[in-house]
This record gives sequence, C-alpha cells and structure tokens, in this order.
Amino acid sequence: MKFKKIIAAVSAIALTFSAVSGCFPAFTSQKHTVRAMAEEFDLSDAARLISLAEEEKTAKETLTTDDGWNYYNESGQAVINGYSGTLTELVVPEEIDGLTVIAIANQAFKGNTKIKSIDLGSVKKIGYQAFSGCTALKEITIPKTVTEAGSSYYEDRGSLDGSSVETVTFEKGIAKIPNYVCYGASSVKNVILPEKEDTLDGYAIGDDAFRGTSLSSVTIPESVTAINDRAFMDCALLTELTVPDNVTLIGNEAFSGCKRLKNIHIGASVSGIGYRALKDCVSISGIDLANTKKIGYQAFSGCTALKEIT
Repeated sequence: MKFKKIIAAVSAIALTFSAVSGCFPAFTSQKHTVRAMAEEFDLSDAARLISLAEEEKTAKETLTTDDGWNYYNESGQAVINGYSGTLTELVVPEEIDGLTVIAIANQAFKGNTKIKSIDLGSVKKIGYQAFSGCTALKEITIPKTVTEAGSSYYEDRGSLDGSSVETVTFEKGIAKIPNYVCYGASSVKNVILPEKEDTLDGYAIGDDAFRGTSLSSVTIPESVTAINDRAFMDCALLTELTVPDNVTLIGNEAFSGCKRLKNIHIGASVSGIGYRALKDCVSISGIDLANTKKIGYQAFSGCTALKEIT
C-alpha cells in the first residue's frame, strides 16, 4: 500500500510539472525534468515536492490588470499571457504591479483578432505561437533584448507560427537572431535584419530561425557571421541568396528544401558547410566553393540541376 502511494505521488508530481511547464516559453531543458526526477528522486521527499509543485502552480495563476493585461508571477517577475482590453495598438509595459515584465508566454495572444500592432518593449523571451490567430497583426519588431523565442519542448514551434505577420524587423543591436523565432510562420514574406556599426561584433542567425517561411528573397547583412542549422530550411519560395564575406559557417541543412533557389553566392570567408546544407535545392545549376575548407556529407544531395562546382 505504501508503495502504491509513493507511485501516485510521483505521478502527481510529473503531471503537475508537465502542466506548469506548458505555460512558459522556450525552456528547452524542461523536457528532461521528469526524466531527471525519475533518476534522482528521493522517495522520502514525495510530500515535500508535491507541496512545492502546488505552490508553483498557485504562483502562476493568471492575474488581470485594470487595463486588460493578463499575466502571472514567475519567480518575482511578470510573464504576459494575454490581453483582454479594448485597445488594438498595444505597448507591452515595462512593469506590472511592481514586477518587471520579462516574457510573453506560449500562445499568449492566440485568437486575438483585434490586435493591429504591438510594441514588445524589452521582453527577453517570446513563447511558441504567441500570436497564433492574430489575423489583424501584419508587422512586428523583435526587440534586441530577446534571447529566446519559440520552443523545442516536445516539438519545435516558432513564436510567429500560426500568425498573420508578413514583415518581421529585428531591432539593431540584437546579439543573435533567436532560434525558432519564425519557424513555421508561413505568412512571413519579409525579414529585415540589422546591420551593426562594428561588423567585428557580428551575430548569428539561429537554428530554424526562418524555417518554413514564405521568404522569396532576403538580404543578409555583413554583420552576420554564421547561418546556423536549418536556418532557412524549407523556404520553398526563396529564389536567390548572397552569403556575405563575414559569414564563416553555414550550418547543417541550412538551405535544405529551398527548391526554387537558383542563385546562391557563397562568401569568401565561409570555411565550412554542414551536412545536407543544400539538399533538394533542385534549381541550383552551379556553385563556387573555392574558399571552403570543409563540406559536410550529402551537402548537395538531390540537387538534380547542379552541373558545375568550383
């Protein structure tokens, strides 16, 4: 009987943590939480951990300000998880009830068809599908403060996945284009990447950042130093691309599945191209890799029109 109670306790903890983890954006380590608990769990601590989990769940109860912002308390900081006011042009506040606003939660504004514009202030994290179903929202600026966007918890999903956003501007001074930020956002047609005054202080385009978008062209500024794994994968409408000279690395599957990509210029500083980087780019007929020192396996697999490589 005692063993059954312990098993029940562990199950309750797992369910509680699972429910709690779904609220907050972009914690890639969450999917290992229950596994780690199972490996390290001290059965004598069951009651204490259940109590802590219940306290955490209570702390994340949604509160609503007088002007319509829905939020919860995350360790003494505010996470926005919706808006129930009447405004159509929103500015995310720096503070709510004395708490610094640090993030936009998963699916925070899902189904809000009234929002026409939103200033994200200085948030650090944006959850997956944060603007899903926001049919009136066509443009958005990602602040330079954002370091995490979307989520790889259970499955990869982007912050703009499911939205109607067509143009995404990244604020000047951003340290990295966040992983997953536009992943799966098929409505995204235009991306404006910032140039830095000092190109030596460059930035990378993160994993899956623009995967599955509707970009037909994109200007990659000289400030970009790396194009990470799957950054432009499955951009089926992308027709041409210039990788600037400051880029040193093109990641795994970076342009895989870009079936209309005909012209691609590889900069002089690219020393490595990842595996399957141009897989199934069936429209490319020639490419110059004269300065490249390392080419991953199956880099050109499925490139049926490729007739010449330098």
